[in-house]
Amino acid sequence: MYVSRREIEGRFESALGTSHAILIYGESGNGKSWLYKEFFSSRDVFFCVVDLNTARSEGFDVALEEAYISEPTDIKKKRTRKKGVGLRYVFTAAAEVSSESELLDVRVFERLLRSIRTLAGDRQAFVVFDNLEQIAHSEDELRKLADCIIRVDNERYAAYEVRMLIVGTPGDLREIIARHGDVNTLTNRMRTLPEVGRMTPQEAKKLLQRGFKEFLGLRIESEQKTLDKILFLSDRVAEQVHALALEIANFAVEEGAVSNRVVKLGTDAWLSDSLAAVKDQIRPLMNKKKKDIQRVDQVIFSLGQIQSENFSHNDVESIIEKNFPDTVSGRSGLGVSHIMKNRLSDGDGRIIVPNPNSPTYRISNAKIRMAIRACVVIEKDGTISMKD
Repeated sequence: MYVSRREIEGRFESALGTSHAILIYGESGNGKSWLYKEFFSSRDVFFCVVDLNTARSEGFDVALEEAYISEPTDIKKKRTRKKGVGLRYVFTAAAEVSSESELLDVRVFERLLRSIRTLAGDRQAFVVFDNLEQIAHSEDELRKLADCIIRVDNERYAAYEVRMLIVGTPGDLREIIARHGDVNTLTNRMRTLPEVGRMTPQEAKKLLQRGFKEFLGLRIESEQKTLDKILFLSDRVAEQVHALALEIANFAVEEGAVSNRVVKLGTDAWLSDSLAAVKDQIRPLMNKKKKDIQRVDQVIFSLGQIQSENFSHNDVESIIEKNFPDTVSGRSGLGVSHIMKNRLSDGDGRIIVPNPNSPTYRISNAKIRMAIRACVVIEKDGTISMKD
């Protein structure tokens, strides 16, 4: 189920009326692909997705050749189109209106634009370059992508009237691309939409209520408290809200209600399926043996309580002081800054990342926070443990 992101969609709508390449960014799992696919489908916009993960492993031209033509299935208008996927089919379709010899003389990108226009008919059309983060450190592939942005404004390529949409996780997509060509020219041909961030509490609750109550006809026990717990565990990351809700629904359908017991069963299933690898990343960082003061474990627990994207050691210390007052009293220093710098943000297994030019950190992966919230708990005696 899709929940509208009104601000982003409004800016997206405005960008449709320009000739710019449109850029969408946001952390993995927040619903970037979900957004553009729903947005295009609802507006009868034809689009083809080029997976830049293929460009990283096999080259940019291969990614273009293996692009999958995606057409919304709910379009009612009559169009001449045969079933098939990939450019092998698309090129066949294009060959119906062009000679084979002509196709062989045209560059790969132009063949893709021609194929999209053939299948799109008179509809607005886009070529979507998804997963830009996969080539963020590949100079050659970024240079080819930048060249595509320049080409679509060239009279020869512009004749196909196919726009570009670029999707990725880095917040500086525009700068990353612009460095691989004429900066001013490229910058002026791109427009960045607002970040696709975590769902707002209202958006996430609306999604859960629609799913549990309207679609499944289930009663939600202690509704506000239950929904808040699901939002807390999933961190309002769209992909994980869906995944956790699905696991809960599987048990709730049998019971006829979303109860505390059902939420626990669904959460356990979600953890074993979606977060097992992340739990294995966190476990070695925790104290092997229980100590009088489990400072490292306290820091890890506190990371799960933080709501903001960026945080400092002072934010973590405040949470420790609130939740573990007996371990703080009479001590001049907690050692939190040292733990964050030397244990939790260093090496391949790091769970936090220092922000450049700022004395703050961010969680290295949204799933880290979710796993901490679901698995790292305070026992009755005040010690911390990790649930299996």
